[in-house]
Amino acid sequence: KFKAKQGKGELSVWSSHNALDQTIPEACQSYIKAPFQPTYKVVKPTWYVFSGIDRGTVIYQKGILQGGIFPTIRFEYPQAEKTTWDPLIARIVNTLRPASGQ
Repeated sequence: KFKAKQGKGELSVWSSHNALDQTIPEACQSYIKAPFQPTYKVVKPTWYVFSGIDRGTVIYQKGILQGGIFPTIRFEYPQAEKTTWDPLIARIVNTLRPASGQ
């Protein structure tokens, strides 16, 4: 977990084995807890992404399933810092993608 020196943004990065043999939709849904409802959500055969605002905090998460492993990245930051974080997120999440042929 990385925290911004200024502001209240956080970046979390982790990877886990798919020990529960979850599908991509199941894995995605496991991170969406009420009352949060994403305003953006895409689920593909090997990855998912969702984002939205939960009580003034923007949440953006992307996960990939590859070889039984789920690398995942999650950003959380105040809605007021959106213009600061959005360009950074766009650059970072484009580096997290399935390997060729996945």
